[in-house]
Amino acid sequence: MPIHTPRIPRVHYKGQQGDFYILVMDMLGPSFWDVWNSFGQSFVHGDVKPENFLHGQPGSVDEKKLYLIDLGLASKWKESTSSQHVEYDQRPDIFRGTIRYASVHAHLGRTASRRDDLESLAYTLIFLIKGRLPWQGYQGDNKSFLVRKKKMATSPELMCCLCPAPFKHFLEAVTNLKFDEEPNNSKS
Repeated sequence: MPIHTPRIPRVHYKGQQGDFYILVMDMLGPSFWDVWNSFGQSFVHGDVKPENFLHGQPGSVDEKKLYLIDLGLASKWKESTSSQHVEYDQRPDIFRGTIRYASVHAHLGRTASRRDDLESLAYTLIFLIKGRLPWQGYQGDNKSFLVRKKKMATSPELMCCLCPAPFKHFLEAVTNLKFDEEPNNSKS
């Protein structure tokens, strides 16, 4: 009999059906994304990185929960009144975020959208697995330029070598999102 771990859904079946892999697990409630949107929230964090994820207070019931902090660079990706996506703009002289984890679009001064937080999350996860990103170590006044150039030149295959395959798929998916495209949360 499998051991049940709190906060991790039970897997009832896994296997292959033709060309498809199947995983049957406990049915859960809405995702953070669904809840966030249902409350009319439409913000891009703007600075996703390991330092901005904190656990709850040690010894408390929340110690295993993960919290996203530092909303100083957060901006809306959707207009409150019209529910339309914000307009695209590009100001190459403006950079927002942390150079190591920022999306290529942030380096180029483009208006932040959902794709940027997801790209930063991909870099964060890859950093946590590998302990290093290919563009670490640049110094000097042109550091941001060199990091951007390296990010643009590093393929997902090279970036995610030694990582489980889903990390490469995630990085490919998020770096190919268009400015106002809704991320497909159903892709596996």
